[in-house]
Amino acid sequence: MLWEGKRDKLIADIQKLSEHLGPATDGEPEGSPRKVLRQNAYSYFPNNRDAIDYPAFRSRGWPIGSGVVEAGVKQFAVRMKGSEKFWNIGGDTETGAE
Repeated sequence: MLWEGKRDKLIADIQKLSEHLGPATDGEPEGSPRKVLRQNAYSYFPNNRDAIDYPAFRSRGWPIGSGVVEAGVKQFAVRMKGSEKFWNIGGDTETGAE
């Protein structure tokens, strides 16, 4: 639905499903499906409506996945740390990079 730009339909469907399941009961854990669904239905997706306009982002050539960022982090880590290099912390060895 997000790929096709149906943000409002997605939000409405999630809210409908949340209402169908009902509110969380007292003592229900924070990560329970009902609590997470309600948060997504009434907080996350409505509050981030502009940040999930995937068709607009794709039309501008912007990446919508995390792959570009993850690849950048990987390259940064390789250049900073390198292969088979470690940080010495505590113990009898000197603290710092190899």
